[in-house]
Order: sequence, then C-alpha cells, then structure tokens
Amino acid sequence: MELYHAEIRLLHRRVIAEHPEHVREIALGGLKSDGSYSENAYAKFVYDFLGLKLEDPQRYIASAKLWKMPDVKVVVEDSLQYNFVKFVHYLNKLTEFILGKARGVSIELPQAAEACSAWSRRRDVCVHFLC
Repeated sequence: MELYHAEIRLLHRRVIAEHPEHVREIALGGLKSDGSYSENAYAKFVYDFLGLKLEDPQRYIASAKLWKMPDVKVVVEDSLQYNFVKFVHYLNKLTEFILGKARGVSIELPQAAEACSAWSRRRDVCVHFLC
C-alpha cells in the first residue's frame, strides 16, 4: 500500500512523455493504431490492477500519427479495482498472522508457509516491476 501511494499515485495527471520508459510501456502496452486496446493488453491489466491508464488513448494515437509529442496525461483512478489491491494486501497479512499463530503453538505447516513466502516474493517482484 505504501508503494502504491509513494509511486503509482505520483504518476497521476502527468503527461505520458514525462514518464520513464517503463511507465510508458505499462500505459501503452497493447494500444492499437485505432486507439483501442487489444483483448489481452498489458495496459488493460495494469488498469484493472492499479487503476493507471491513459487519459485519452485516441488523442495519443492521433498525435503520434502526426509525429507530434502527445500531450496526453496518465490518470490513476481510485476505483473498485483498487479495492482488489487492498484485498490482496490484507489477505496476505491475514495469512502471515495465521501462519505465525500456527508456528506459535508448534503446528508445522511447511507447504503453506513456503507457498505464502513464494507468493510474497512474486507479489513484491510484480509491484517492483510495475513501479
């Protein structure tokens, strides 16, 4: 959650050209020449997961076709999708709490602990890559 507020929210309302290459890639991934997104577009996944998207994809394409620097902004919406990120965060914390209690009463759950640890590593890598 801290990473979201420290990194993702700072992208809001800034022109796409001002962002580093990796941010442009996540906002533009799967954008087609008609201004729509392909079915499994990376940008659609990022929007569903983080609420980050281009303000006006069609205007971006129109500017790019004219060899102009697009002045389209990135927007970050607080939406129901963002609630999914909160849910995953709290589910991870709850799982860590339960595993801690199980270890505290000497219940060994090596497979569950390994799975949670692997999930945490994958989540951290994914968030780091997106930011």
